[in-house]
Amino acid sequence: MSKAIEDLRAKLEERRQVRQLPEGLESARNEVVRCLRENDRRPLDCWREVEAFKEEVRRLEKGWVDKVVS
Repeated sequence: MSKAIEDLRAKLEERRQVRQLPEGLESARNEVVRCLRENDRRPLDCWREVEAFKEEVRRLEKGWVDKVVS
């Protein structure tokens, strides 16, 4: 039983690897967080930052799809 637990723990550790976010996406994410903190009573004022973040995600998704399809 102990061996099975250790094997499972090892598999989970392998999956826990965090990938570095691309600079554009990280920057856009930070802008959304900054805006939400500055406008904590009015989060709807952050729609520009949210749209920029969505655009970065779309760009990365398109790149990933293009890589998979090619």
